Amino acid sequence: MAIDNEAQSTLIKDIASYADAAFDETTSLGKSAAKFNDVGQESVQQAKLLAEKNAETIKALGIIAEIAEETNLLSLNASIEAARAGEQGRGFAVVAEEVRKLAEQSRNATESIKKTLNEMNKAVTDITASINAIEAMGREQAGAAERINASLNKVVEASKELKAALD
Repeated sequence: MAIDNEAQSTLIKDIASYADAAFDETTSLGKSAAKFNDVGQESVQQAKLLAEKNAETIKALGIIAEIAEETNLLSLNASIEAARAGEQGRGFAVVAEEVRKLAEQSRNATESIKKTLNEMNKAVTDITASINAIEAMGREQAGAAERINASLNKVVEASKELKAALD
């Protein structure tokens, strides 16, 4: 079944048009993948910043924990001195015990916050790994789009050559 030159020419134009449209779409896909990659890199930077801030907070909590420990020791010493003072030191012993309780609460709170921050750091690490994997996929997609575009360019060129040969 032979087709005439006009039909062949129309078919070749259609093929070239389809290839051009596919080329445009894959070019757009490649650009989107590149933007996606940029957003991923920005997200990794934000995650690193969050991890740094968490580390600073954990360091500050260490200082608070040290102060709580020192306060606890001071309250223990105050209790001992209050006991030595006998009846006159009884009121001071009550205050020393309350200070000890506050120091203990401070220590417990800092441990709880530290635990939460460590969990957040792990989540940031996991998120960063996921983002890195997504970035790799984006780079892979951009590369695939470039390879498809190269193939489509060859199809378009072959169509043009075929059309020129038929004309």
